Amino acid sequence: MPGGNTVFARHPSLLPTCVPRRRGEDLLAGGISVGLGTVTGMETLRHVVLFVHLIGFAVLFGAWAAQAFGGTRQITRIMDYGLLIAGVAGLALAAPWGIEYELNYVKIGTKLVILLAIGALLGIGSARQKRGQAVPSAMFWLIGILTALNAGIAAIWR
Repeated sequence: MPGGNTVFARHPSLLPTCVPRRRGEDLLAGGISVGLGTVTGMETLRHVVLFVHLIGFAVLFGAWAAQAFGGTRQITRIMDYGLLIAGVAGLALAAPWGIEYELNYVKIGTKLVILLAIGALLGIGSARQKRGQAVPSAMFWLIGILTALNAGIAAIWR
């Protein structure tokens, strides 16, 4: 090793961008080095919660898409479960833990309002189905549009 006091953090996909590190730096930071920086335990946990949040969105949107393009256009319990998973994980992500930057509370509030609107539409649609009525087409399509809008806000709004 050149100089004797550096360790090169290497990752197979980042070989051209090796980052020199001082010995012991990773231990002092409380994290592990992966190519471009140090990842702490709290940051890893936050990424796991984000992954669960994305799974909740995928379950909600996937169940909606299956109904939308399968021809029945009904509200299912799987949509409710997807909304619950995405909502609980989203609220956990809204807490300022494991990060070193300010959260955008306007964005979080907007996404929460949309989540509540989706929940209301799912509840109204489920109640109509239980009474034997059909879910209005506009209500059903609005669930999918609002779900996609919520994902778009997460991806685009910084």
